[in-house]
Amino acid sequence: MTGMLFGLHPLHVETAVWLSARPDLMCALFFLLSMLAYTNYADRQEQGTAAKGSVRRVFNVQYVLSLAFFVLALASKPMAVSLPAVLLILDWYPFRRMNSRKRLVDMFMEKIPFMAVGFLVAIVTIAAHERKGAIGSLITVPLEARLLIAAKSVLSYLWKMALPFDLLPFYPYPARIPTLSGEYLLSVVLVCVITAACIRMMKKERMFMAAWFFYLVTLLPISGVITVRMATMADRYTYIPSLAPFLLLGVGSAGLWARVESARRWSAMGRHAVVGTALLFGIVMIFLTVHQTAIWRNSITLWSYVIEKAPDRVPTAYINRGMALKEIGQIEGAIADYTTAIALWPDNSEIFMKRGWAFKETGQIEQAINDYTEAIRLNPSDGDAYIIRGLLLVYSGHPDRGVNDFDRAISLKPANGDAYLNRGVAYERMGDLQRAIKDYDMAISLNPSDFLGYRNRGVAFREAGQVSMALADFNRAVLLNPDSSEIYLSRGDLYRNEGSVDRAIKDYRRACDLGSNEACDALGSLVGTHKMEGAKTGTGSDVVK
Repeated sequence: MTGMLFGLHPLHVETAVWLSARPDLMCALFFLLSMLAYTNYADRQEQGTAAKGSVRRVFNVQYVLSLAFFVLALASKPMAVSLPAVLLILDWYPFRRMNSRKRLVDMFMEKIPFMAVGFLVAIVTIAAHERKGAIGSLITVPLEARLLIAAKSVLSYLWKMALPFDLLPFYPYPARIPTLSGEYLLSVVLVCVITAACIRMMKKERMFMAAWFFYLVTLLPISGVITVRMATMADRYTYIPSLAPFLLLGVGSAGLWARVESARRWSAMGRHAVVGTALLFGIVMIFLTVHQTAIWRNSITLWSYVIEKAPDRVPTAYINRGMALKEIGQIEGAIADYTTAIALWPDNSEIFMKRGWAFKETGQIEQAINDYTEAIRLNPSDGDAYIIRGLLLVYSGHPDRGVNDFDRAISLKPANGDAYLNRGVAYERMGDLQRAIKDYDMAISLNPSDFLGYRNRGVAFREAGQVSMALADFNRAVLLNPDSSEIYLSRGDLYRNEGSVDRAIKDYRRACDLGSNEACDALGSLVGTHKMEGAKTGTGSDVVK
């Protein structure tokens, strides 16, 4: 029963089918392998066949394997940080190694290497999430609200394990959590009641307390106390914690089967009833899991499902579906989704930037500029917004205003090669080739592997009459990116201007093969002219066939 639930439960679909959740699978694998190695170690300790003592323990193969698998689990996903506490729970039950105060101290000492590694990873993970802005501050989400949400999450996961309906890929933070909210306070009360019941049964049966603590401890790192990306829950978070309730159900099923077997009068009927119920339960699980799997077919079906279930609660769903629609060329649909997301989340600068780029893709330059202007208003320290708005201004005929935006981007990040590159384009449009070349020099020094710097500087050198410098830059750009039609087109123009018709034709043909319509037109024009001149002089070369 436990294996069937763990393998077929719809809550585990996200972990199994979502590529980004593969680290959760790896984490679970190494987590369980660490537990298995520790089980072997503890068993040998109790049988007296393993070397005891902190120094000799280092050379115990099973102990070292357990620690190594723990490190691998942490490398896969930091949520494995709960493993040292899980091992202590196993020491208490079912190993029963904590039968005296001295043994209790020994068990803690035994876990110090695990705790040290876990503590280090926890600190690094929290610091990394803070740098990314993925952890909400106590001002944004107060501690009491987080605790209430954590209590509700603990019970919600259990409820979804029992009745796996209306599962969502994203469970957003509620807009407001009143401290005296009955729904959340009831969750706190129920968690306390379950804990008290387990404590009361502890003297007769430790299994329930051990399972409950395993569930709580493995959920703690992702329970909502630490807010990651403003999501209160995620189905994938149950992958390891679900082992505890599923194991209890498995033990209960085995106990029921044993009682049926011992009842002589009704044993045959009872066996059929138990097997039939188990089969029916398995079929229901398979049906629900297949249905849940279909939701994850692609990003559009996934986020459309979220929007259907929570149309006004998850702006992220509209953002992600908009990005997916944009990827398949449905730009208007993407714009519509971004617009809805803005209505739900009007102070998010990133959405304006995404819609602005979509407007740019459809040629609605003025609307795109307006969106980037709003993004800058919401987040004036975002250099990328200035760069993109600057480019839009340059290509809409306002290179002087574009220069102002690039100046601002450079002031925010002096080592921003893209800002120098694009300011060079603006200066070139303004006819200031010397400043353009100077900016391209800076862009190349900051991003020496970016072919655009060489290509753009080559164009500027060509316009300034410095042919050898231009040719050297075009050749360098070709080496960096031999599949760019822009470079061959630009070098072909240079060859044509210098009278190297055969070389120009060769570059135009290459650019045309790479999809440049402009190069195809230039190739046709040059070949026609070259053939006419050759016919007049009788010296035309047969370079195009």
